[in-house]
Order: sequence, then structure tokens, then C-alpha cells
Amino acid sequence: MKEGANVSKSNFDFLCQYRTYTNEINAKQKHYHQHYEILYVIEGEIKVIFENGYEGILNQSNILLIPPN
Repeated sequence: MKEGANVSKSNFDFLCQYRTYTNEINAKQKHYHQHYEILYVIEGEIKVIFENGYEGILNQSNILLIPPN
């Protein structure tokens, strides 16, 4: 995984990260966010594994929106 830039504005909080994954995002470990998380696949495909056991494949140009908490 390669990390990109973090951005924060004074009026609001905004975090932008660019990451490169090789083949899988494993979110089975329980964790929480106080913000939305948006995953966008630029090229290729990525396997996503969630804590509830759900597994899915995201392909190029797919977007996954994960709500807070």
C-alpha cells in the first residue's frame, strides 16, 4: 500500500488519501470512522472483506461509499 496526501481546511475537516493496493482491502478488524469513506477504483480490481464476513470485488470505475460508524 502506498499513501498519498492528507488535506485539512480551516472551515471544515476534509481528509484526502491516495492509496495503492495490490489485491485486497481487509476491513475485518473492527474499527469506526466519524466520517464517510469513499473508495474509488482507478484501474484493475480489488477484493474488499468486511467484519461481517461479506466479501466483494470492486472493478475499475466502481465506487464504494461507507457511512460513519
